[in-house]
Amino acid sequence: MIGLDFGTSSTKVVVQNPFGRSVATAIPWNLGNGGPQYLLPTALHENSTGELALSPDRESVRCHRDLKVNLMDDADNEDAQGRTAAYLGLVLREARRWLLEDRRDVYGRYRIEWTLHLGIPSAGYDDKPMRDTFRLVGRAAWLLSLQPDPPTPAASRIALRRAAEESQPSVPIDVVPEIAAEVVGYARSRGRNDGLHVMVDVGASTIDICGFVLHSLEGDDRYELLTAVVERLGVHELHLRRRSTVLDAGASMSSELPAQLDPLWRVPADGTDYVVEPSESLCCELKEVDFKYVKDVTNAVMRVIVPLRRQRDPYADHWLSGLPVFLAGGGAQFGPVVESINEADTRLRRNTRTKGIDNRILAFPGAFTNHDVVADMADRLCVAYGLSFDRLEIGDITPPHEIEDVPDMPIRPSREYISKEQE
Repeated sequence: MIGLDFGTSSTKVVVQNPFGRSVATAIPWNLGNGGPQYLLPTALHENSTGELALSPDRESVRCHRDLKVNLMDDADNEDAQGRTAAYLGLVLREARRWLLEDRRDVYGRYRIEWTLHLGIPSAGYDDKPMRDTFRLVGRAAWLLSLQPDPPTPAASRIALRRAAEESQPSVPIDVVPEIAAEVVGYARSRGRNDGLHVMVDVGASTIDICGFVLHSLEGDDRYELLTAVVERLGVHELHLRRRSTVLDAGASMSSELPAQLDPLWRVPADGTDYVVEPSESLCCELKEVDFKYVKDVTNAVMRVIVPLRRQRDPYADHWLSGLPVFLAGGGAQFGPVVESINEADTRLRRNTRTKGIDNRILAFPGAFTNHDVVADMADRLCVAYGLSFDRLEIGDITPPHEIEDVPDMPIRPSREYISKEQE
C-alpha cells in the first residue's frame, strides 16, 4: 500500500503492508546531502532534450515548481497535468526501487500487489472534476513509473491519453482527502472523541481547513466533511510578503535567509529577522505585514467555523465543551499561525454562546521501520502515513455537497452574529 502525500513544497511517501501489524516504512530520497531525507522537493527538472528528473544535473535548463498549485488552479491544463504525472511517476519509480532493493529481505520473497492512495485537499474532494483530474494524473503517473526511460512532455501526454482510455487501471488507484488521512492515527487512538472537529493543515504554500464529523458505524469510521477551504496562506506566503517589503524598502536582506526556499527551512517567527539593522519605519512595516497575515489566516479559519455554528452542525456537543481544532502540517507550530487560532478563539467566545476552541496539536501515534525518523519529522509524514492504510481502515468519507444543512438554529442575534469587521 503506497501512501503518496503530494505537497505544494515537498512530497512524502510511506509504504505499508496491510498485513504487517501497522508498521510503516517511510521512503528516503538521496538528495546528495549526506543523510536520509524524507521530504522530497516538489520540483521537476528538465534538460535541453526535454527529459525530466527529480534532481538537477549539468544538463538541466529549467525547473518546474508549483506543480500542485498549478494543477489545482487549472485542472484542465494539459501541461499542468503532464508535469504532475511525470513528477509523480518518477516519485513512484524511485519509491518502488528503494523498497525492493533496501527491503529485499522483507519483500523479495513475494509477488507484490500494489495499491496507490494519492492525497487530495479537502476542498478538492468536494469538486468532482478536480477529483477526477487527480485520479487521472495518478493513473498516468503509474504508467510512466513502469517505463525505464526518463519521462518527457510527449511521454506524459501519451500516458494521460492511455489513462483516460483504460477502463480499469493495472493497480487500484484512489484519491483520499488529506484531512481524513491525517486523522487516521487520531481515530485509531485511545484519545479519540467522536463528533465535530476542525483540522487546520498548515503547509508551505497553502492552508487546508476542514470541519468534519468523526463517528463510528458498525465498527467502521465515518467522516462527514462539512465545510472546507484551501487558501494560499502557507508559511512561505508570509516569507514572500516579508521579503517583498524588505526589498521595496531597499534594505539589506539577512545573510541567514536561503537564496531558494527549502522544505526543511523554518520561516522565522519575527519579520525583523529578515533585515540587517532595520530602521524603525521598516520594523513597523514588517509588523504590519505579520498582523495582516494573522488576520488573513484568522478570517480563513472563521470562514469554516461560522457555517459550522450557523447551519452545518449547530447542535454539536463540542460547542459546549470546546471545539477541537487540530493544527497539523509543517507550519503547525509557527507563531503567527498559533496566534491566528487564538484570535479565532477570542472571536468565537466573544460573539457566540460557546466554549470557544480547544486547541490541539495532532500527535503522531504510528511506528516506522526507519529508526532515524525523529518526532518532528514523523509529524510531517502524518498524511502519507494515513494514506498508506487500507481504504477500509481509513473509513467512509462523505463530501460536503452530499450533506444537507441543519435547519436554522433559534439564536439571539446580538450574541450569535459575527460582523464583517470581526471576520
